[in-house]
Amino acid sequence: CPPAKTSCKVIKDNGLSTGDGIYAIDPDGSGPETPFDVYCDMTTDGGGWTLVSKIQKTNSQWLYDSQKWTIPDNNFNDADFNLTSGEAKYKSFDKVSFNEVLLNDPINNKKTIYQIGNNTSLQRLFSSSANNSPATVKSYDSQMFNRVDNGGGAFDICITAQNAYTINSSKTNWYGGNYHTAYIRIGWYEGGSNAGSNVEGCAWGIGLKVLAFGADVGTTAFGNFTLMFVR
Repeated sequence: CPPAKTSCKVIKDNGLSTGDGIYAIDPDGSGPETPFDVYCDMTTDGGGWTLVSKIQKTNSQWLYDSQKWTIPDNNFNDADFNLTSGEAKYKSFDKVSFNEVLLNDPINNKKTIYQIGNNTSLQRLFSSSANNSPATVKSYDSQMFNRVDNGGGAFDICITAQNAYTINSSKTNWYGGNYHTAYIRIGWYEGGSNAGSNVEGCAWGIGLKVLAFGADVGTTAFGNFTLMFVR
């Protein structure tokens, strides 16, 4: 019998793809959950990518502290497959297993692919207490992200890239009489040195929050619009 269409990757790997578009998948196979529609990118890096969310920079529901990252079954706009605007969290965010993440800015044609260990879903990864998940970058475009840093003016200590690519992570260092903490959902830390002190005081990526000098100086940073896929 044909394999259960548990993800876009399974569809692609079994020769069932008809190109980019909307497909019905059934992540639990013969389990009790009913199939649902997803958008599949069957082109990028060999295809097989399942769309899990849409994120915009302005008035985003995907701030670092948003429960969209960690709580299951709080999907929104999950029938909206417009690929150039709006926000959404699809059922696939909670249901589809993966070991790669694709971030795609379709407006400016910028893409980054992260490789990470096998995971049952993004929701399970982000809700895990075992954060600081290292990620290998398969392909990378730095210009798709904005930055949140812990300084401003004379205290700007985001200096030279010392890239530590990560998913669901935080890093804290001491500088200038205060702890500086950068929180990241997906992205990387950028650090350097200032007055002889090593710091990790700013971050690039999606779902960021940076604390410095006793204040919350940044809550989030994205490209203007990002599609998130898993494979």
